[in-house]
Amino acid sequence: MWEIIQRWFDDNIKEAGVENAYFPLFVTEEALKAEKDHVEGFAAEVAWVTKSGDTEMERPIAIRPTSETVMYPYYAQVLLVLLLFCYCLLLLFCYCLLFSILKQLL
Repeated sequence: MWEIIQRWFDDNIKEAGVENAYFPLFVTEEALKAEKDHVEGFAAEVAWVTKSGDTEMERPIAIRPTSETVMYPYYAQVLLVLLLFCYCLLLLFCYCLLFSILKQLL
C-alpha cells in the first residue's frame, strides 16, 4: 500500500513540474543559532567537524541535525500544507480501500 501511495505522489509531483531540492549536510554555528529553539532539545547530540585532514578548522561546522534547520525559514507554510494534503489523501485512500473491502463482503 505504501509503495502505491509513494508512486502516486511521485507521479503527481513530477507532473506538476516540482523539482527535487537538496540541502547542505554541513551548517555553520550561526545557522544553528538562528534555529536555537528548534536545536535546543538535541544540542548535546550535534556532531561538529573540527578538523580537515590534519588541519584544525578556524570555524567548526555542524553536521546538520535535521532538515528543518535549513528548510523551515523558507518552507514552513508549504510543508504544513503539503502534510495536510498528504494526510487527506491517505484518509481518502483508506476509505476507498475500506469501501472496496465492504463491497466485496456484502
